[in-house]
Amino acid sequence: LIYQMEQAKELVEKCIRDNSTSLNISTLQLMKLPDNLPDNLEKLYCGHNKLTELPNNLPRNLKLLNCNGNNLMTKTSCTKNAGNFWDYLDKY
Repeated sequence: LIYQMEQAKELVEKCIRDNSTSLNISTLQLMKLPDNLPDNLEKLYCGHNKLTELPNNLPRNLKLLNCNGNNLMTKTSCTKNAGNFWDYLDKY
């Protein structure tokens, strides 16, 4: 699992270098999201990992969050930025 987190961090660093607004870290078996998600991120794909909650530090510009196929148990760790996504998540 350490390798998968390192791979996710490398993808985040590439996203930052490229000034990209989209990041796909799906299917890496992540138990948590990387800490260094860029603020300009608008689309985050983190589906089919082993996430049980979302962090409090989601990027403020996030418009699309796809985290289906995880084990999200509660909504307590979501900020207002993620609140709009729960209707979408609850459908899948």
